[in-house]
Amino acid sequence: MKDQFQILDWDSNFFDFKIARIEQDGFSQNNSIDYCLKKMVEANVDLAYYNSSKPLKEKESKYFDFFLVNKKVPVKKNLDIREPIHEKISFYDKPEPNEELYNLVQRAGEVSKFMKDPIIEPEKVKELYRTWMFNSVKKKIASEVLVYKNNNEIKGFITLRINPPYGEAPLLAVDRKYEGKGVSIALLRAADTVFFDKGCEFYTSATQAENRAMIMVLKRRGFEIKPIEYTYHLWKK
Repeated sequence: MKDQFQILDWDSNFFDFKIARIEQDGFSQNNSIDYCLKKMVEANVDLAYYNSSKPLKEKESKYFDFFLVNKKVPVKKNLDIREPIHEKISFYDKPEPNEELYNLVQRAGEVSKFMKDPIIEPEKVKELYRTWMFNSVKKKIASEVLVYKNNNEIKGFITLRINPPYGEAPLLAVDRKYEGKGVSIALLRAADTVFFDKGCEFYTSATQAENRAMIMVLKRRGFEIKPIEYTYHLWKK
């Protein structure tokens, strides 16, 4: 039986302990769970990420503790029309993120699987999201960062990965004071246009299952709403 996990070097180096990702729905065959967990112990894995299309039944393991850390809704948008970009939206063109972007990205971090993990320290999660924004602006893990400005202050952003014929929008955050004022919709509409102009036929993103307001926004914007995915963190005992 082949190993069902992959060691994640970047995550391991950042958190300073060994992290792996178990393949999607890798536990769908119940008799493979213990084998996989045992092999991860032998590989000195401290933490494993696992995404499942169904919630796991209660699982007792002598090797790992299981924590449900996220319920996300994947979404997909097909692109067939170009719309004008809102006048307050532009490409972020500075060499590094400013403090407005660093502060806004923490809004995404607040609802992330890492912040819901009972073992990872909140300050480490904040550092992770600062690093994520830095690497996005540096175009190491994103192609573009779009920002919404009001009175020359950034009130929202979305990050884009452009890889025709598809794209991804990993991060979107809006200042609390600007929620419900159309900023998210304007950013999503701008993302549609940028992806379309770059030759993408569709793009994907995700939101939290409990964020019903955002799910309704995405539906209105023509996104296909996929079934909930359940994310677990498995910590070695």
